[in-house]
Amino acid sequence: MSVENARERMTAKTGREERLREAAFASSVLRQEAHALTLLACGLDGSFCEATDCLYG
Repeated sequence: MSVENARERMTAKTGREERLREAAFASSVLRQEAHALTLLACGLDGSFCEATDCLYG
């Protein structure tokens, strides 16, 4: 294997690793956002039920 081929393979591997790190980070952020939205939805649902009970209860 020539030095040039080895360098190209190393560069390609480094690029793949960087893309995988970025994808893992994006996945983590999306997971946190989904959790926050779920908590927000639960809070809104609870508030809606309380308001409905107050109006019609």
